[in-house]
Amino acid sequence: THTVLLVLGTALAVSTSWAKAWGITGAYNMAMAVLFIAALGISIILGVKKYETIWYKGRALAESMKTSTWHYMMCVSPYALGRSEGEIKRAFIQESRQILSPHHELIEPMCEFCDESGWITSEMDQVRSLSTEERKALYLTERVADQAQWYTQKSKQNKAKHRWWFGVLIIVQILAVASVLLRIQFDA
Repeated sequence: THTVLLVLGTALAVSTSWAKAWGITGAYNMAMAVLFIAALGISIILGVKKYETIWYKGRALAESMKTSTWHYMMCVSPYALGRSEGEIKRAFIQESRQILSPHHELIEPMCEFCDESGWITSEMDQVRSLSTEERKALYLTERVADQAQWYTQKSKQNKAKHRWWFGVLIIVQILAVASVLLRIQFDA
């Protein structure tokens, strides 16, 4: 939306001769002003809200919790076998609190997860009860392969977005060059 408003405003600013010819210069200029003011408003909202920062913090938080959960399920440090299950569960909840505590602004909208009694699920405990080989096989398929697939998919999506935006950029630049050339021809 932001980019579209800027491109439209710029397109209107580049070719004003037809607005003069039709006698609608005032309305034309007002339309340009509205587009640029709307784009400015969106810029301010994006700058103040910092949606990208919130998204990145949310991703980092999710990855930290996911890693801790996998450590718990795989019985690796700090949740290795050899201590009582109660101690291990308390250690997991304590680490989870430490991971979550700096992120109140992200956690509040998800208050159903605030109840610590549900942080360790029966499925997590079932995985812990598997043999070392079974846990390793599960980790390789559900964590490693899943992550590889996720990153491969994201890479493909980003390449497609890059091609699309590059195409848009080239089209806009061609239109800008054409506008300048037309302006040169008609102003001469």
